[in-house]
Amino acid sequence: FLFFILLILFIFFNILITDNVYFVMYQVKLDLIWISFAISLYFFLRRMALEDLNRILQSFSKLVIIFGFMNAIASVSSEMCIRDRSFAFLTGPVQAGEVILFSYTLFLFLGRYLFNLNKFTFFLISLIYVLGVLLTTYKTAILGAVFITLYYSTYLLKIKTRDLFIGLLSFLIFVLFCSSSFSWWLYNVLSDYSYYLEELAYYTIYLRTYWTHLLFEQINSISDLLLGVGYGVNGVYEFKSNPDAIPLDSTFIYILSNYGVTGVFLFIFTLLYLILK
Repeated sequence: FLFFILLILFIFFNILITDNVYFVMYQVKLDLIWISFAISLYFFLRRMALEDLNRILQSFSKLVIIFGFMNAIASVSSEMCIRDRSFAFLTGPVQAGEVILFSYTLFLFLGRYLFNLNKFTFFLISLIYVLGVLLTTYKTAILGAVFITLYYSTYLLKIKTRDLFIGLLSFLIFVLFCSSSFSWWLYNVLSDYSYYLEELAYYTIYLRTYWTHLLFEQINSISDLLLGVGYGVNGVYEFKSNPDAIPLDSTFIYILSNYGVTGVFLFIFTLLYLILK
């Protein structure tokens, strides 16, 4: 709800100060619709009885798991036949990687309960999921699969050891993200290791770090830092009328550009609240 209120305030504020309302309305299309849908869905589900809500969530989880597993099989099969980045049943490797990863996450924690699987079948299906993610070659999904697999593996440990491991892993990932987002040290390490890793690191690390530096060069005042450099200023690089727009190819610079540090802290606070709750 706070995101929705903040978004409405940002829209009115940026309409008043912008020279191109078209960019602002384009950004509204990206943000306002999904936030409004999420809020509406939340209040709708709150009115339901617990048993009905549980039944709906189970049915939804089964549907996602089945659809994701079908895409994982398609990903493995297409790689065996075509030997290229796998699209599975979707429009591209990014979409395929995201769907398979989301389905894999649900399967790890709910699969045995929903489908009454033995350990061998559970392990075999999990392996197909992991192969499906890997063969999309979508690096973000691959890192996500590694993290969620490690996280699930911690359930084999004692509770205190598991909490410590998860805390250390989360802290290391946070430090890695911050350090690699503002400097090129990780890109230099990988590029010096092999040519293949250099090519992967160029698109995954170097360009995103470069765009982050460009974004900070646009910040010229406290207002830019707190509220963003302008709603819809960046991320519209497909428009020929704005060739200097910076691609917002990560959640961090997307929020920082449009909502500033205020939006970044609100987003992190919301995530921490949901995780700790």
